[in-house]
Amino acid sequence: MTLLRSITTAVGIALLGATAAGLGTALPTLSGPVGVGLLAAGLSASSLPDRAVREQGRRQAPNPSFYLDGAFYQPDLAEGFADPERRRAEFERMAAGGARTIWLQYLAHGDFSLLDPWPERIDPVRGLLDDAKSAGLTVWLGTREDPRVWSKDEVPVRIWKDAGDRALLIAEEAAARYGTHPALAGWYWTPEVVWPREPGPRRVQRLAAISRAHIRRLRTLVPGLPVAVVLGPGGHVGEEIPARGWCRWIEVVRPDVLVVMDGVGTGHVDVTQLDAVYAAAAGCADRVGARLVADVEVFGPSMKPDPVRLIRQMQAAERRASEVVAFDLPHHLKADSVAALLLAGRGPAGVALEAEAVRAPVGDWLSDRPALATLDFVPVSPVRLQGVEIVTRSPHPEALSIALDDGSGFAGAGSMEPFHGPGRDEFTWRWSGDQPCLAARVTLRVGSGGLDVLTSRLRGDVAVPAEPDPSAGQEAPAQPALSPEEVEVQSASPSTPPPG
Repeated sequence: MTLLRSITTAVGIALLGATAAGLGTALPTLSGPVGVGLLAAGLSASSLPDRAVREQGRRQAPNPSFYLDGAFYQPDLAEGFADPERRRAEFERMAAGGARTIWLQYLAHGDFSLLDPWPERIDPVRGLLDDAKSAGLTVWLGTREDPRVWSKDEVPVRIWKDAGDRALLIAEEAAARYGTHPALAGWYWTPEVVWPREPGPRRVQRLAAISRAHIRRLRTLVPGLPVAVVLGPGGHVGEEIPARGWCRWIEVVRPDVLVVMDGVGTGHVDVTQLDAVYAAAAGCADRVGARLVADVEVFGPSMKPDPVRLIRQMQAAERRASEVVAFDLPHHLKADSVAALLLAGRGPAGVALEAEAVRAPVGDWLSDRPALATLDFVPVSPVRLQGVEIVTRSPHPEALSIALDDGSGFAGAGSMEPFHGPGRDEFTWRWSGDQPCLAARVTLRVGSGGLDVLTSRLRGDVAVPAEPDPSAGQEAPAQPALSPEEVEVQSASPSTPPPG
C-alpha cells in the first residue's frame, strides 16, 4: 500500500450456488448482485461489525456519518517524524474523534529504514509509540514495503519470497527494540496481496506456503501479538476479483486480522462496486475467523476527494468491517483535508434548494461541443446561497465560474473547484460562500471533448422575510376624551397610568 497505491482493481462478484450452510467450504466466485446477496447472507458474526462498540463511538463522534476507528501513518521525514509536535497534535485530534489505532505502514521502504541510526540518538519509532500511548492510541507496526510486489504482471515466486524475507528481518529488529512497548497492538505484514488476476491453484499454493512460513516466524518474535495481512483487488475495473485465490491464500496463512484496501482513491474502483470487494474479503476472513478491517482511501486520484464520495466509501466499509481506518494521517487526513473536515462535522453547508437549471445553448452539449455554456438557476424565493454543486462526467470541462445576482445584476463570485467523485469518472465542482441571491449563473468552459453534466444543485437557506408589523401604516385608534380633572392629574404625574 503506497501513497500512490499503483494497483488496478477489479470488481464483480458471485457465489457458486452455495447455501449459507455450505459457505465454510465453498469458494466464492464473482458474477453480480445476486451473488453478493448470497455471500452476505452466509457471513457469520465473526466478520461483521461489532455494532455495540462502533455505535458507542459513533454517538460520541462529531460526525456520525464519517467515523474512523484509526488511520494509517505513512512515514515521511518531511511530514511527521521531523515534526513531533505536529504528530502529537494529529494523534490527539484522532483520539478526540474516537479513534483507537494507528497503523504504521512500514518500518522500511527500499533503502530507507526508520531503524537506521539517527542523529542525536533519536529513535523515531519509539517516539511515535510514546506519543500514541500518551494519546490513548495503540499501534500496529508495519514491516518492510517492497515495490516489486505491486507489478501488474505476476510477481515471480522468488521475488515474493525475497520480499517476505526482508520484511521478516526488519520485524526481528523491531521486536527486539519495541516488543514490550505498551502501545504495541500487533504486526502489520506489509507485503501486499494485490494480484492482477486470479492465480492458478499451483501458484497460490506456492505463494501461500512461503507466506505461511514468514507469518509463523513473525508470531514467534513477540508471542501472543496478533498479525494483520493486507489485500486489495488487483485488475482492471469490470474484471473478476481473485476471490478464490484470496481465500486459498488466507486459509493457509491464517492471519488474525485481514485489512482490505478499497481502491477508490487510486481510481481503479467505483464506489458502486465496493460492496462486491468487501463481500469477497469478508467471505475469506470468515473462513479463518479473522477480523476484517476496511482501509478507506481518502485521497485522489489526482485531486481532492469529494465529501459525498468519502461518505459513500464509509457506508460500504461499515456494512462488512469490524473496524474502519483511513489512508493516511499525515498526508490525507491532515487538519485542512476534506476527510479531516468531515471528521470534525464540517461537510457541505446548507440544504438542497429548489431551483431548476436552465441550459444555454440548448441542445446536446456532449455532441454539439459548445465553447462556452451556462446554467442559470432561479430559486423559487430569495435565498442565502452557501454552495453550488455541478457533477460532470468525462470529458470534463476545463473550468467553471459562477456569478450571482442579488437584485442589482450578475456579478462574478469566483471559480469552482473540482473534487474527485462521487463516481470513478466523475468530478464534483463546488463553490462555497454565504451571499444573498436571487439568481445564479454557472459558466462552463469546454475542454477537449464535449460537456456531460450529470447533476446540479444549489445549497443554502431560504431567506425568510421579516414578519410584517400589522400596525404599520395604520392610524392609532381613537382614545376616549378625558375630563379636565383627568388631564390635570396626568400632567402633574406623568408616570401615573390613566384611570381605567
